Amino acid sequence: MDPVVPEGAVDMGIIMTREDGSTYKLYWAESNFSESGLCPKPEDLGDYFAWGETEPYYVKGHSQDNPCTDWREGKTGYYWDSYKWCNMDNYKLTRYCPQDKTDDWAGKGSPDNKTEFRDYDYADDAARAILKGKWRIPTRAEWDALGEQCTWNYINVNGVLGFQVLAKNGNSIFIPAAGFRENGVIKEVGDSSNYWSSSSDTEYPTYA
Repeated sequence: MDPVVPEGAVDMGIIMTREDGSTYKLYWAESNFSESGLCPKPEDLGDYFAWGETEPYYVKGHSQDNPCTDWREGKTGYYWDSYKWCNMDNYKLTRYCPQDKTDDWAGKGSPDNKTEFRDYDYADDAARAILKGKWRIPTRAEWDALGEQCTWNYINVNGVLGFQVLAKNGNSIFIPAAGFRENGVIKEVGDSSNYWSSSSDTEYPTYA
């Protein structure tokens, strides 16, 4: 018997294979999430998170301020000097830093050879921290599977542009073109869908 689909999730018919050869069924959230939980509607943009951090930099309730001026203590915007896992400098990562990149551009930090949120038991995964249970941010391989096994159409849902992702089993999700935050502003809303994976870039450690 198939397992019960978790509340707030959609069965997109994707089966993934682990490194040990075992398999698992992958479910996707039916909406984005904010620091309060899953968004009420699929077209809601949700909150903006820095990679590997579990709360937004701005004060709760200011997700769509553009530009934003209401920052949490210790944050000045989405800059490197606000980022938790570096020493005020993108050349000095203090987490998720490969040993073989310590002499390269963007790798002179504290090497731990960790590349995935699972390496720290999802302590840096915003989805796990906020939604609890087995929720987590997808890996790069899982995003690739969603891209390869589903049909993507750019549509408008209640005035919000984004991708309708249609699975072969007939189920679908909507991924809003939420853009991204850079410094104090939101960029490319309606033009690009920028979403993190839980996988850091092993070639360029300051990317994910």
